[in-house]
Amino acid sequence: MIILVGSTKGGAGKSTAVTNIATVLAHQGKEILLFDADRQPTSSEWETERRLNQPGQPKITCIQRYGDIDSTIMELSEKYANIIIDVAGRDSDEFRSALLVADVVLVPIRPSQADLNAAHNTTRLITQARRINPKINAYGFLNQAPTNIKGKEIELARAFILDYPELKLLSTNIYDRKVYRDALSEGLGVIEMIGKSDSENNAKIEILALVEEAGL
Repeated sequence: MIILVGSTKGGAGKSTAVTNIATVLAHQGKEILLFDADRQPTSSEWETERRLNQPGQPKITCIQRYGDIDSTIMELSEKYANIIIDVAGRDSDEFRSALLVADVVLVPIRPSQADLNAAHNTTRLITQARRINPKINAYGFLNQAPTNIKGKEIELARAFILDYPELKLLSTNIYDRKVYRDALSEGLGVIEMIGKSDSENNAKIEILALVEEAGL
């Protein structure tokens, strides 16, 4: 399966989603290739930290490529059954070309007006890509959602995203939790953290739910 995590908005938390999804799939016994096509190489740096300092965790192979990457992805798909792609948070050659071959695109959207407005450009690229790649399944999910249950940001954001039929909005929300940042800095996924606090345990539950709901 070729999984693309992309958005035309920077700071949406794509690399954090990529590394955590890759970790979940690796613990399921799947061979994973992390394809870092973002010139700000957060995913590659995470994999290096993991390889050097987390030898007891499942291995995740990582490569970096840029430009029109669709042919490279297809060549690698003959060797790797599961490829997860991280692209820059903008309209880029990498994002456009990866959309042409992806089976699934996951679009993380923060519940802020700037991020919600960017959904228009992202869905436009997905619609264009479907002319060549009609099989692509596109899912949106709220990322870095506030944990304050009294606020209405989540409710309003979900209502906004539903206006874009090109994206199937997942019911799973990923919340703004410190454990995601801690795991990223240590070359781990949240499911590999000790998980003593309710927040850490809830992070594990939500990332597992995201992977299951998206059918990865």
